[in-house]
Amino acid sequence: MKTLFKKEIDSGIMIEAVAGENTPLDGIVEVCKCGEHHQIITEGYTGASIPLYPGTYDLRIKARGDEIWITEVEVKEGEFTYRKVRFPNARMLVQLIDGENHLDASVLIYRVDSPDLSVADTWTETVIDLPPGEYFAVVEFVGMRGVIDNINLSEDDRKTYSITVDDLEQGE
Repeated sequence: MKTLFKKEIDSGIMIEAVAGENTPLDGIVEVCKCGEHHQIITEGYTGASIPLYPGTYDLRIKARGDEIWITEVEVKEGEFTYRKVRFPNARMLVQLIDGENHLDASVLIYRVDSPDLSVADTWTETVIDLPPGEYFAVVEFVGMRGVIDNINLSEDDRKTYSITVDDLEQGE
């Protein structure tokens, strides 16, 4: 009977993903051999240690529907290599207005290229951090609903979108 002993891995990486003013993001880290992006060696999570043997790796970090590549990350024996990745960020706020009053209403945000899957479920008057892109918002208030189209967010945008109660229609 043979007994094989594997050496414990005492090196690896740790990736921190952030947006805006260092808001932490939960994401997935895919580790590939350097230059071989089609073959994932292992994966882990942002904010967690990922054990790796010494070598050079390419990393794909996925968060909020976006991805960023970091190439040629060197891992040395006995060390954990740390990298901080900043995802582009934009901020928006949706308001529902009735005369001079701002009302609380439900807001669902969708990417134009994925209209069946909401990327944010929030309330009016709440600042929402999103990656740059094209969106639309559905505002629901007491059985009525309205849509805000043509929401185009670029990196570092800070935008407010308003809809009035008069713009709402009876919900389905």
